[in-house]
Amino acid sequence: MSADTIRTFDDRLTPFARVALDADSKTGRPPRFHEGMTLEDAVIITGLPRDEAARRIREMKSDGDPDRYAASHLAESSGSEYTPVPAAPEAERQLAPKPQRAEVIKFPLFPEATRPVSNDMVRGALFSCVQPNARQIFHKTKISTCGDAEIFWTGEQLTQDDHDVLMQLIQGARHCALGDYVTLSWCGLLKDLGRTAGGKQQKELASSVWRLMAGTIDYRSNEYNYGGHLVDDILEDKKQQHLVFRFNPSLKPFYDQAHYTLIDWEKRKKLRGKYLARWLQLELASHPVPFDRSVEYYKEKSGSTVATLSEFRKILRKALKELKDNGDILESSIDPKTDLVHVERTPSPAQLRHVTRKVIGKPR
Repeated sequence: MSADTIRTFDDRLTPFARVALDADSKTGRPPRFHEGMTLEDAVIITGLPRDEAARRIREMKSDGDPDRYAASHLAESSGSEYTPVPAAPEAERQLAPKPQRAEVIKFPLFPEATRPVSNDMVRGALFSCVQPNARQIFHKTKISTCGDAEIFWTGEQLTQDDHDVLMQLIQGARHCALGDYVTLSWCGLLKDLGRTAGGKQQKELASSVWRLMAGTIDYRSNEYNYGGHLVDDILEDKKQQHLVFRFNPSLKPFYDQAHYTLIDWEKRKKLRGKYLARWLQLELASHPVPFDRSVEYYKEKSGSTVATLSEFRKILRKALKELKDNGDILESSIDPKTDLVHVERTPSPAQLRHVTRKVIGKPR
């Protein structure tokens, strides 16, 4: 099916179907059924009778191989008649090279009650502790990070609210291949984020999604480099109140083994509105045993804009108490002589296994 043919029924397709077919066309692939397309989309694209299209969609979902059902291979339609594409001769089929399946890249599997965060993203000020009304506009601005990594950000400054949205989008895309479009309802997203349904909350949520898509990250480390967006592209279906989006497959290294940490989502939601506590929650959780760091270190890495170190120290003490009350840490203290912050927390089972392997010298 040509791009011209697709355009002739653009107005009859759902927004998701139009985006998906446009992506197929740009990558040189024939139009395909995608998860999220409606039965009407399938009938329009293939020209199949409704009952036959419905049967094939059910078969496709159970088969798990959408490429088998590329619309151009399903049928050739003439008027209302359905004519299957004739099979190639046996000799030709035997000589034809077997198609190679593309590697399916996904986010790691994780329990429903948790959300994954990239250690490289939480150990610096990419998602800062500033409140939304204090965000700045950056242009290729170097972000304070930990270790050998360098991050440059162009776009609106990101906050902990934006990080929560990114975590929830990853949750919604966990069963999809990176690069495939995902459809979520605004109402469902607000509910999962612990926010109330309403125009103001949905507007703030949409603004976060657009920030994640519009901003550009330039990440450089000894292991890999990445330049692009945290959310690749989006489409708002205002009639159906849905968000359609996708992630770049090249984001996968951020979530490879030993590069991400799982966060208890219910505990996370209880800290809503507590920006430094939320930043600390993720940074501390990314270490099996938190290092003793100076108050100045936390001020810099969190992206705090508090004027003085003494003022930040007061806010830090309050945030640490909030984390203890929330069950994220066991104890904390600030040494009056060295100004080092000591934190005690219970590592996760995965972190305990990781530490044990390092101690006894076994490979991961």
